[in-house]
Amino acid sequence: MSILIIAEIGVNHNGDVQLAKEMIAAAKECGADIVKFQTFSADRLAGTGTPKVPYQMRTSDPSESHHAMLKKLELSADAHVEIKKYCDQLNIEFCSTPYSHEDAEFLNDLGVVRFKVASADIIDRKLHEYIAGTGKECLMAVGMATMEEIAAISIV
Repeated sequence: MSILIIAEIGVNHNGDVQLAKEMIAAAKECGADIVKFQTFSADRLAGTGTPKVPYQMRTSDPSESHHAMLKKLELSADAHVEIKKYCDQLNIEFCSTPYSHEDAEFLNDLGVVRFKVASADIIDRKLHEYIAGTGKECLMAVGMATMEEIAAISIV
């Protein structure tokens, strides 16, 4: 069985495509096989009045809403396309965590090889059913899940 090294970029690009490309190049240089991003719409993920959690208050502008913070970290569809093309040029796999069914559809259309689901979304049956229907590999985080939630997802 082969081992794949996944470089977690997440939202550490701060919404900056050039920074994302620099991180991809660094990951490739370090021997990573896959770079993993996050794909979401701030409008679907959080309301404008959603408060930040304590660590976000400490690490970002406390006067900024959770929604506004996410909006700055969000990558547009065009940015995703540009980043995916750059990954293809460097021969490193582009992967991303979709935070909704719509995001998963977009990533599938973009041509991802596999999906990675966040543990917070382990209860999103619609998302899991869509991903399962693609026939593509799915990596699933379970750090925030109960054993019952993990067992329930195995029936999708």
